[in-house]
Amino acid sequence: ARSLEDWQVEDIVLLATVDGQLHAVDRKNAATKWTVMVDKPMVDIEYHWRNRSEEDAYEYDETGRRDQIWVVEPSQDGAIYIYNPRLGHDLKRLPATVKSLFEQAPYAFGGHIYTGEKKTVLYTIDAANGKVLREFSSSGALAKEASCKRINPLETLEDEECEPIRTITIGRTEYTIGVQDGNSVDSEPLCIIRYFEWTPNTFDNDLRLQYAETLDKKYVYTKHDGSIYLGRAGGDIKDFGLVNKKLEAPVARAFDVVRPVDEGESSASLVVLPQPVDRSANALDDLEDDRPESVYVRCDVNGSCYALSETNYPIAARNAPKTHWYERSTFYAPAVNVFETGLLEKLFSGVHELHRTGQPGQRAIDAPQYPGIDAPPPKVPEQEHAVTRVEDIKDQAKLPQTPKLREHEPAKETIFPHDSAAESSPDREKEDDDLVRVDTADAVEEVEENGNLDTPKQKGHKRGKRGGRKQREKDQNAAEAKAKRKASNVPQPAEVITVAASESAQVAGPLQINSLIIHTDKVIGQGSCGTCVFEGSFEGREVAVKRMLSQYYELASQEVSFLQQSDDHQNVVRYFCQQKDDHFLYIAVELCQASLFEVWDPDKARTEERQTQLRNLKLSIQQDPPRALKQLADGLYHLHNLRIIHRDIKPQNILVAFPKRGQIEKGPRLVISDFGLGKNLPENVSTLIDPTGNAGTSGWKAPELISQPRESSSHSQSHHTNDSANASANGTPSTSGVKRAADIFSLGCLFFWVLTDGIHPYEDENGWQQLRELNIKRDNKKMGVLERWNDAYEPMQLITSMLEHRPEHRPTALQVLNHPFFWSADKRLAFLCDCSDHFEREPRGVPTDGYAALLESRSEEIIGPKADFLAKLDRVFVDTLGKQRKYSGHRVLDLLRALRNKKNHYEDMSESVKKLVGVLPDGYLNYWTIKFPRLLMACYEVVHELGIEKGDRFKGYFQA
Repeated sequence: ARSLEDWQVEDIVLLATVDGQLHAVDRKNAATKWTVMVDKPMVDIEYHWRNRSEEDAYEYDETGRRDQIWVVEPSQDGAIYIYNPRLGHDLKRLPATVKSLFEQAPYAFGGHIYTGEKKTVLYTIDAANGKVLREFSSSGALAKEASCKRINPLETLEDEECEPIRTITIGRTEYTIGVQDGNSVDSEPLCIIRYFEWTPNTFDNDLRLQYAETLDKKYVYTKHDGSIYLGRAGGDIKDFGLVNKKLEAPVARAFDVVRPVDEGESSASLVVLPQPVDRSANALDDLEDDRPESVYVRCDVNGSCYALSETNYPIAARNAPKTHWYERSTFYAPAVNVFETGLLEKLFSGVHELHRTGQPGQRAIDAPQYPGIDAPPPKVPEQEHAVTRVEDIKDQAKLPQTPKLREHEPAKETIFPHDSAAESSPDREKEDDDLVRVDTADAVEEVEENGNLDTPKQKGHKRGKRGGRKQREKDQNAAEAKAKRKASNVPQPAEVITVAASESAQVAGPLQINSLIIHTDKVIGQGSCGTCVFEGSFEGREVAVKRMLSQYYELASQEVSFLQQSDDHQNVVRYFCQQKDDHFLYIAVELCQASLFEVWDPDKARTEERQTQLRNLKLSIQQDPPRALKQLADGLYHLHNLRIIHRDIKPQNILVAFPKRGQIEKGPRLVISDFGLGKNLPENVSTLIDPTGNAGTSGWKAPELISQPRESSSHSQSHHTNDSANASANGTPSTSGVKRAADIFSLGCLFFWVLTDGIHPYEDENGWQQLRELNIKRDNKKMGVLERWNDAYEPMQLITSMLEHRPEHRPTALQVLNHPFFWSADKRLAFLCDCSDHFEREPRGVPTDGYAALLESRSEEIIGPKADFLAKLDRVFVDTLGKQRKYSGHRVLDLLRALRNKKNHYEDMSESVKKLVGVLPDGYLNYWTIKFPRLLMACYEVVHELGIEKGDRFKGYFQA
């Protein structure tokens, strides 16, 4: 394979502008050398709203389909944005591109019909003057008028020999996407999206894969008005220089032109390479930053709009005017034709704040990401998967190595980095050293010696000679370059593999499919059915890549669908993209630190450094268990709200993620992962009838998911209802369907496992994991280890309810999330005071209110057998209660009133009493809960039993 180190940049840069033109400019000062004129822009969107009558416009008002504004970003593949004033008041970026829409067309779904066309053209251009010499298309080749500059003008025409012409080969790919209304009688079109992009010769993909940064460290930057800036990688935006007048339109993409170092300038073979995006100039250093991303949108008078995002155009939106669209309300009127009146050009143009629904460049949209946009069918990949862009990966840390997984309970999706030095052979370690990401500081320093913005000196002209001398010289130069690299200890870039249909599936090393890079020699997880998890990267971000055999396409598509629906929650693993080759399916999700299963047994780690890391993670979780477990309840509540049943909650599928940028709360972030066994509940259905209802992991499944004995399952379908009824009558959960409650049971086991430092509530006395499932089926749980804790009453009550044998008796995910176990001390105190205010209907005396009577029935449970709460309080504190209000020691209402009054008059107590009862809120609450550990939960249960949790006083404690 060719090495990029044997190439150097030419003194021109190709700039493709949004208006469709291709400009060649000087690399030093951006002076224009020539321009290839094209008669159409890169983005052209035609709407058919204007053909509708006012009456028809009102007919479509609720759906907003005919009011949707489509926006295309002229970056690689054409990222798609959409705005619908009926379904949301901001711009959305879809997890789709124009290219992916074409690849998945034709399809019809949900009232929309999508069709697509694609045309490709290849140009051969004279590098000296920009003249198009040849044009190749599906119709054949078109040769322009030939020109020849003779080497010897005195020779006859028959003996004419032309001087060599340096040529540039570049392609143009045009997409046309039609969107029709399938619900109308004549399937009228909604809009037509036309988009084209300049593309390099795919024959040079071997060089494109290596082109992670420009050879001279210089980049071209564009602003919204067409201004061009030149700057170095990592430079300050203030140091970038405006180097020529504005172009007619912003630059959509820049291409560097390179040539071999051993070929003369006049006879060199020129190659076009897309210039990588300089991420160091990007205002969004992390896409998970809470700050909205700025996107500049420009619309023409016909309503065709393009976008320039900070992600792909780091400085495009800087100092650009903001949109005035959101300052008006008239555009909501369905009879106002915004396309025909020119309102889009006047008001919609400008900087928008983007609230992401998906990431650009994702190659499939297997689930709706935005109302009105239907999910297309799964994408069928091309035979050979070529590289589209390699992100800048300089100045990164060395890729972590990989240890083996634990032996007994392998994780199904342990997507986190490891250090496997202890299990790597010397040869393996040497290969890993070649994957070190290069620090380019020395390279930049060397270039700067030749001038701040000058191109590195080019070698002089050399005449090639026959007999293989040129090849021998090239080999010698390559050998010398390799020797220099070794002498300077700079590792070589890893070879990247592209998968073709004829290649073997068993490849090792970096594998690239579009924007996804998979390090197949960096295994970080293994599961059943040949599933493996590798380290990888997607558009410059480190990810975990789950690889599945192609025969599990349907299963993978289902998992991707769930990930796409749920990945906007911080406690659900984040999804990035999916890809496919001839052998495997690949799902890219966020890279995490470890699974709970590994964190809870750090001694299994192969290196001391990894053991220390895992111990620290475990300690951070154990310092505040309610905070960690609440995250899981929050994530599950999010899934259940989306009607997704996970069906495989267990420690292996709970990952410790890296903190989000700007994360306020301290401590680890836990996420739910692996949706391979997930199921989607249809609308208005609470139970899923599923033939694989008993799927899950042994020892973590709910009792209703465990198969009945063989003789119980031999009845015919006609007896199914009777069987279910009999099962209910006998107190045994029926296996007739799957409910959300199955996840609640598994989560309860997980809560117990975390709080008891790795003990399972259905563990066998001798530690036989195989007997867990039998104990679950028999409802034989052992909660004693948790009961021994002093403050265990709240988690005991919660987990016991989650482990109820009957699914209908378990709490919902929302009830789990709002359980007092997760309340702060301040919230607990406020709840007890509200209970006092609510139940105390009379100033004193025996209440006749039935509500208060129910609370007083819990007196012995709360106060104790002696029924005198005053006797449990310190005498000095009792003396502060005052004599104007008499307290009866056996009444729960008086206990609550004492707690409430002294909280409200806390500052009136002496310093010695304050020291005794503790500071507000934690110390003061602790003073009461130590003496009356069941007070909080008893009040909570009474409020539930009375059904008053939805009242104005209490609803804040029981809502999301």
